[in-house]
Amino acid sequence: MASGLYRSGRNEIARGLSLVASPLAFVLVAPGYVPDFEVDATQGDIYNDYQIAEAPITGKTIDSALHFLADDTTFPDMVSGDTVGGVVMIRDTGEVGTSRLIAYFTGPDFPIMSNGEPFVVQGSITSGILAF
Repeated sequence: MASGLYRSGRNEIARGLSLVASPLAFVLVAPGYVPDFEVDATQGDIYNDYQIAEAPITGKTIDSALHFLADDTTFPDMVSGDTVGGVVMIRDTGEVGTSRLIAYFTGPDFPIMSNGEPFVVQGSITSGILAF
């Protein structure tokens, strides 16, 4: 499955969602999760069995080239053997039924099996987490 924006994420951004001011989080998901970019809308649409861990995104900025950047996000409590199939970005309301899905990220290095060490999502890559 390729990375992409959920319809709910596109709609949130079109309605003026501030990626910098809004509370955002990353959710690590297991390889069995297959995003439906048109139908999945909230964190509740991802079965609990597929959700490995969640962490807030901090240090958010948008640079002059319209790249959305952030501090690296660390998931310190990984269990050895957990396998990460992708990363979902959400607008975090604190409730799974209202936390909107923004984007899903995966790549050629996924799935990644944890060895028990912290898992880090890099937010300061040159091309940004998202580009507009």
